[in-house]
Amino acid sequence: MSRRAPVSKSLEVPESRPSSSVSVAACCWTPTETNFDYVVKFGDSHISCCNVTGMNEMTTVLREQLSQRQWAQADLARVLNWPVQTMSEIMQGKRRIDAAMALDLAALTDRSASDWLAIQNAVDLEDARRRFADRGQRISARAALEDIVPVRELIRRGVISRSDPDTQAAEVAELIADDRTLGASAKRSMAEMPFSRAQTAWIALARRKAKVLPLAQFDDPGFSGFARALPQLANEPKDFASLPKRFAELGVALVHIEPFPGGRIDGVSLAIGDNPMIALSGRGKRFDKVMFTLLHECAHVVEGHWRDAPRLHEDGREFIVGDRLVENQVSALAAEWCFPGGLSKQRPVTRQHIAALAAKFGVAEALVIGNLQHNQIIEWSSALSRGLPSVEEELKLWA
Repeated sequence: MSRRAPVSKSLEVPESRPSSSVSVAACCWTPTETNFDYVVKFGDSHISCCNVTGMNEMTTVLREQLSQRQWAQADLARVLNWPVQTMSEIMQGKRRIDAAMALDLAALTDRSASDWLAIQNAVDLEDARRRFADRGQRISARAALEDIVPVRELIRRGVISRSDPDTQAAEVAELIADDRTLGASAKRSMAEMPFSRAQTAWIALARRKAKVLPLAQFDDPGFSGFARALPQLANEPKDFASLPKRFAELGVALVHIEPFPGGRIDGVSLAIGDNPMIALSGRGKRFDKVMFTLLHECAHVVEGHWRDAPRLHEDGREFIVGDRLVENQVSALAAEWCFPGGLSKQRPVTRQHIAALAAKFGVAEALVIGNLQHNQIIEWSSALSRGLPSVEEELKLWA
């Protein structure tokens, strides 16, 4: 068969030891359909004819040894104390050498065992590149997607499929297509940090759920009055069940999305078209915690933050939604709705005192306890907080 022009191709061979310079000078395609060759350089020496699918450079050097010593292949096998079958497979390029074989070859030739293993590793690596050409691309695609959203959690929830990365990427793109998380006002831990991938996915799921709800035209004054009265209207967990309907009648979408592991987000308020939306994660589950989060997000809506685009602080840096100053301001407004003028800080705090404060402001005792704990009037571990009601089941009933 006539020879074809060689085509250069690089092959990296790891350096085997400081005293041995191991590099690859060139790689050429051979005239056969099954072989492609490399030229491997050891210092000033070169070994050619290294192919992956057929004979490799070990074969070439061993043939040189046979020629120089005028040995037969069986003679070489006997000297190395290898089975004849093993020698035959190596000579045909069908078997790789291991560390023990490299030591044997080093004893026979002027090349070190590390050199032989370096050549074998380079051949193996190139062979893997050929056979798994798309493997690295798929890993990169999966990594890029994982940097955006927590894929495993979305698969668990049935939001995206377990299929190939391309399909998953399309599903995630559709999920967050109109996501404007920087325009969201969120009550969450580490309020001045940018949204994490778990928070981004959580907000996208909340937006998708809210977009399909039937909503009236947003009644700004009506909702403002309703929000201010909410602490008195919802005094116990069962009152949570009807809240989504009452919010929808005022033009506000109210949804619950199970929190993501590590999401550290309690609630969010943002725009869906011309209507505001509020989503709660239910993190904490306690009536007072979830109720205050709801009031906090209602305060964002009343203040018009749900319409906001990213803004600038006075110092010129980009406004990150959830800025501590803004969050503190809306929390203060929500607390004022619960306890106009604030709660007294008298100590010791007794159950009778808590009951009296709840009756005075017309709110649940749990809300009083939660506020006193937040303001460090009573300890978080106080017996007064034992048995406080949960709204977990009520949140599951929301659309």
